[in-house]
Amino acid sequence: MPDEYNAEMISRTRRTVRAALVAFATLAIGVAAAGSAEARPGQAHPGHATPKAPLHYVYTQTNSATGNEVVGFGWNGSTLAPIGTWTTGGTGTGTWLGSQGSVVIEGNRLYVVNGASNDISMFAIGKNGQLRLLDREAVYGLKPVSVTVEGNRVVVLTTEQSTPCGGLMKCAPVQGEDCAGEGRCGVRLEDNLSLFRRHHDSLQLVSHVRLSGFGGAQVSFVGHPKHRRLVVTEKSSNTIASVRIAKWAFGTPTSVASAGSTPYGFGIAKHDTMVVSNAESEVPGAGTVSSYSLRKKMIQPVTSALATGQQAPCWVAIGQGGRTAYVSNPDSNTISLLRIGHRGALTLAAASAGPTANGPIDLEVHKQLLFVTAWQTLQVHGIAADGTISVLGGASIPDYSQGIAVK
Repeated sequence: MPDEYNAEMISRTRRTVRAALVAFATLAIGVAAAGSAEARPGQAHPGHATPKAPLHYVYTQTNSATGNEVVGFGWNGSTLAPIGTWTTGGTGTGTWLGSQGSVVIEGNRLYVVNGASNDISMFAIGKNGQLRLLDREAVYGLKPVSVTVEGNRVVVLTTEQSTPCGGLMKCAPVQGEDCAGEGRCGVRLEDNLSLFRRHHDSLQLVSHVRLSGFGGAQVSFVGHPKHRRLVVTEKSSNTIASVRIAKWAFGTPTSVASAGSTPYGFGIAKHDTMVVSNAESEVPGAGTVSSYSLRKKMIQPVTSALATGQQAPCWVAIGQGGRTAYVSNPDSNTISLLRIGHRGALTLAAASAGPTANGPIDLEVHKQLLFVTAWQTLQVHGIAADGTISVLGGASIPDYSQGIAVK
């Protein structure tokens, strides 16, 4: 019996030792793994939150007269942080372009106009929103202010032209004015469209056309794929131009009188409804917004000139679903909210849809967010169910920054 008892005790002792060794080894492996994870880059540390990756990338141009640049930011849901600055190779005007659509994104390409060097730059958008300059090409005409892109077709709006006579000419000339007077300005107001073909990483100018109006503010593709055309707001002549485009050739431009004075920026909503802001010569409280039907190959007013009670409405962004529109009023420091109803009829939902920075200009709706450039400020607004907006974050941008594009 004692021998059996001793054998059993020895066996139990061995089992206990083996269990203890296994437990100790498991604990050691766990501690080592934890230490390795803590040392691994990109992993969270206790008490230190890892910054969230950007959900969207936002770009604007500095429009600097000493060298134009694109400035980029990343929005991660709570913070708008700089991601880089890239030179366009051209120069800006150093003051307001007076336009909408000076920076646009199509697929993985970003396009930006250089208002003073009279050309357009094309970038590739890469990993983490980084840009790489691919090409820079001269446009037809002077002072490019707006660009629109569809597939491999790129169209640029220019608003000035060299005087053909080369002689004396009045300053601040008007359309069709003869060369006369004392000033040697060398340019006249004239709207032209340049058509580029994009082939991989390069652009080629293939056609151009002169419009009948002047003081262009924005250009955009519209219409059925088989009947594509371009529409242009021309604030100085109070006209809206239209021109057919068949692959690589322009048709003959036509134009209609604007329903409101000083037609500026616009957005295209459902059923080819064009919503246009009318600055109304920047008269205080006189701002209006118009809507037009672009169906049936014509431009027909739906809401002629809806008063907003604001000053200098100039830029327009269409809300998701195409049933709302946001209009920025830089002289009133407000952003108005409009409802787009049956067949494009407009109603004013709020003269001021919510707080914003001083001097709001370009704006874009993207994924239930409203991105706005204002004086020295880029802001991100949340959009509530009723369309009103609230500020979520912001960042500083250079003076006279122009355009906004979001990816």
